[in-house]
Amino acid sequence: MIRRNFLRQTAAGLSLASLRPLLAQQKRKPNILFLWTDQQRADTLAAYGNHLVDAPHLNRLASQSVVFERPYVTQPVCTPSRGSILTGLYPHQHGAAANNVALPPAVKTLPEHIGDSSYATAYYGKWHLGDEVLPRHGFSERISTEDDYDEFVTDPGAKGQRSDYFQYLVSKGYRPSKKGLFTRNEVAGLPVDDCKPAFLARAATAFLSRHAKSPFVLSVNFIQPHSPYDGPFNGLHDPARIPLPSSFAHRPGEDMPLRYRLFAADNRKRGEADFRRIAANYYGMVHQVDLAVGQILAELEKQGLDGNTIVAFTSDHGEMLGAHGMLAKSVMYEESIKVPFFIRVPGVAPKRVPGATTNLHLTPTLLDLLDRHPAAPLAGRSLAPNLRSGKSTGEDVFIEWNPNRLAPLKQSAPDTIPGVPLEERHRAAAETQRAIVTQGGQKLVLSSNGHSHFFDLRRDPAELQNAFTDPARQQDIGRLRARLAAWRKTTQDTVKL
Repeated sequence: MIRRNFLRQTAAGLSLASLRPLLAQQKRKPNILFLWTDQQRADTLAAYGNHLVDAPHLNRLASQSVVFERPYVTQPVCTPSRGSILTGLYPHQHGAAANNVALPPAVKTLPEHIGDSSYATAYYGKWHLGDEVLPRHGFSERISTEDDYDEFVTDPGAKGQRSDYFQYLVSKGYRPSKKGLFTRNEVAGLPVDDCKPAFLARAATAFLSRHAKSPFVLSVNFIQPHSPYDGPFNGLHDPARIPLPSSFAHRPGEDMPLRYRLFAADNRKRGEADFRRIAANYYGMVHQVDLAVGQILAELEKQGLDGNTIVAFTSDHGEMLGAHGMLAKSVMYEESIKVPFFIRVPGVAPKRVPGATTNLHLTPTLLDLLDRHPAAPLAGRSLAPNLRSGKSTGEDVFIEWNPNRLAPLKQSAPDTIPGVPLEERHRAAAETQRAIVTQGGQKLVLSSNGHSHFFDLRRDPAELQNAFTDPARQQDIGRLRARLAAWRKTTQDTVKL
C-alpha cells in the first residue's frame, strides 16, 4: 500500500502542470508558512460551521484557501500526531507513538525532505518531539516556548536549559515559580502582549522581515487553545450563547472502553454552567491565536510575500469540550480526532474538498508543491490534485491509539468509578486501538481491551449508540475489519488487538 501511495503521489505530481507553473513563474522559490495549534477541534471556525468564535483572521485565511471538510488526525494526542504531520508517517512508523517520546534522528521531517540549503528553516513554538529547546530535524532556527518537558531531555547539554519565552519573561521582570519555571497556569493569566501567541507573532514577523528576499520554511506552533482553559480573553464570549454538545448528557456506557468511562467520570461534578464557561474561555484562546495569526499574515503581505508563499493551517488533535461529558482528547469520538485543515496556494482558487481526509498528507502535499519527492515512500500522499480539482480523496482514513507515556489516569481519584480495582484501571490505561473511518461515515474502532465500537455517523452523528454487536451491521463491520487488517499489514503495524 505504501508503494502504491508513492506511485500515485509521483503520478499526481506529473499531472500538476496547472499548479506548479503558478509557483514557478515567481522570481524565487516558493516559501512555506505553516501555522498550527494545539488541541483545536474542527468546529471552532466559520469554515466548519462555527460563527460564534471571534476569529476574523483565521476565517479570512480559510476563505482564501482550499478547505478540507472532514479532516482527521493520526492519533488524538500531541507527540504522535505532531510526528505524523511533520513526517507523513503514522505514529507506529515514525516511532514517537506516545507523548514525550523523541522523534528518532533517522526519521526525516519536511525540511529534511526538502534538502535545499538555500531555504531558511525555522520552527517557533511548541515542539513536543524531544529536546524541546534545541533546533532539530532540519529546522536550523528555533524559538522555544515550553519548559515543562525537562525530564524528557535526551541531550545532556540541554538539561536545565530554559526556553526563549522563559528568557523573555525574565527580561520583562517576571519571576518564575518555586519550581524554577513558568507553569502554563501562571502564564495563562498574563497580559495578552506577554502571552505565548503574541511572543511568537513578534518572532515570526521579525523572521519574515529578515528573509523577505530568500526562500524559507517557517513553522509556528501555538500551544493555545490547549488547557488550562484560561487566558486574557475569558470574557470575550458569552457562555450563555454557547450551545452544549448534543451528546453532553450522554456518558459512555458499559459497552464502551473503561478508559472512556474513567475520562467522563473525571468531570462528573461539573455542571452545564462549568462546561459553558470552559467553552467560552476556550473560544477566547482561539481568538488569542487569531490575533497572532493576523499579525503574521499582515507582515507576509507587507513584505510582498503572500503571492509566493504557501500557507497551511491545522492542529494536532481536537478537544471534547463537553461532548459525552468529557474534556481534552485521547478518545476516538469525532470531537477528539477532527481538526481544521486548509491550505492557501498562490494562484489556486479557494474551494471546499468534501469527504474525509487526514493531515498525515500535509508534508507530502507541501513537498509535491515544491516539486520535491522523498527518497523513501511515505504513508501519506500528496493532496495537490485535490487542491486543483476540489474532489474528495475517496480514501479510508486510519487512526490509531497507542498507550500514552503520560498515564492518562494520573489525575483520576481512586474512586472515580467506585468498585473498579486499581489493576483494572491500569489495564484500561494500557489500551491500544486502531480505527477506520470511511468516506460514507462508518467508523470502526478495535480495542485491545475489548469494548470495540462501531458508529454510522450519517445515522448517528453524535455517536450515541455503539452498534458493534448489532446483527444488522455485522456485514459492514466485517468489511471494515478486512480493510483495517489490510492497512495494518501494509504499514507493518504489529500491535495485538
